[in-house]
Amino acid sequence: MDGDEVKIITSDDTEKHHQEALRILKKALKPPKIAFFMKSSWTPPNMELGIIRQQYLHVKMYVFDDKMAVVGSANFTEHGLWNNIEHVVIFDKPEEVEVIKRDFKRLWRLYTESRETAVEIITIGDIARAIGKTVKQLLTMFAKLRKK
Repeated sequence: MDGDEVKIITSDDTEKHHQEALRILKKALKPPKIAFFMKSSWTPPNMELGIIRQQYLHVKMYVFDDKMAVVGSANFTEHGLWNNIEHVVIFDKPEEVEVIKRDFKRLWRLYTESRETAVEIITIGDIARAIGKTVKQLLTMFAKLRKK
């Protein structure tokens, strides 16, 4: 959403491939369980993951590098992107992209703050705590990585 920030809202769909994708996303967000892991090559992603109950999620919104937004029926799957007949609208004017970002942020707050919809939410704060850092320290790490 902002720079290299990634926020994903997805469902708890029980379909096999969806569950495998969730395992991959969750694994990317958790530091390896080794002693002194900060000396390892693992770098925490600048990503937050919101998993909500399937019956509440239908919207498909994608924002890329604050330059383009896509809204439509296509799931981010092989079938959704390549095999199905879908409809999407692509926005590339800065003011349009900003509206989509604002709408996404509203949905993020709605889903992550509701006990009725949220199944699991993994935030930057959770990642920072997992590696013994503050959010400010973690964001500083991200900034240094972007400069490389």
